[in-house]
Amino acid sequence: MNDEIIIRDMHKEDVARVADLMGQLDELFNSGHDIFAETITATFEKMYEHKSIYKNYVALLEDKIVGFMSVIIYKTFFHAGGTALINELIVDKAVRGRGIGELIINKIKVLANIQRFNEIEVSASIDNKKAINFYKKNGFVDESILLGMELAK
Repeated sequence: MNDEIIIRDMHKEDVARVADLMGQLDELFNSGHDIFAETITATFEKMYEHKSIYKNYVALLEDKIVGFMSVIIYKTFFHAGGTALINELIVDKAVRGRGIGELIINKIKVLANIQRFNEIEVSASIDNKKAINFYKKNGFVDESILLGMELAK
């Protein structure tokens, strides 16, 4: 068995599998978000129009997508070099614990270093201790608190 993990840019034909992974992410949060391939396709197409800002990656194991990460790149007056914000990161529950998440994060670390960003950020739910420990293991530290407000649709 070939255990080589390949991290590459997401393509439009990856949408159905990414929708499956996003469904697993939604299950973790029990958020009730409507995760549909059609919605992800429309969002991906909008993101693709601005691919210097939006980065979407998939992880492949034996030619099967087993992980996904979505990142937004933005600048602020305080961080003019840029910030890479990891919005979503999910590894298929069937292959967790094999270092795939770390490899996905390394993809954005390389990009951030090449483009000389100021920082990489990620948030995790306060009660999601597994995710928090995972990110800390991969070099992230507590530096602020992100407050959120869900808006009615």
